[in-house]
Amino acid sequence: MNELVNALWRHITSFEEIDTSTDGFALTFMALTFVVAFFAVVLDICYAVVRGESFLGLKHGLLRSVPHLLFWPIGAAVFAWFGLAMGIIQPTILGAVAAATVWTFSIRRAVASMSGKADADDAREED
Repeated sequence: MNELVNALWRHITSFEEIDTSTDGFALTFMALTFVVAFFAVVLDICYAVVRGESFLGLKHGLLRSVPHLLFWPIGAAVFAWFGLAMGIIQPTILGAVAAATVWTFSIRRAVASMSGKADADDAREED
């Protein structure tokens, strides 16, 4: 556990790429993405309080924000693991930020393209 905390601190503060030859690099990247996603939701709550709208598209309130603080980072970490497995996300802090902020949009687009809805939307845009 201490190694994981040290690896997280090193990657958050140095912006270096996670060494993929070490054991547990995927877990380190997932934990890094979880932390980044948690802070993204905290930032989104602050933005919603100040501006009255959410840049992540979430609905905030006293009881609504608590599940977002737990489930958004979990979803981002799972998405990061799939992204690493498919080779579409680099194991860097930038990759963690990307996975933490765009995972819901990417999943919606993927589901829409699998169901054929994206093809219909693309055809309408071309007209």
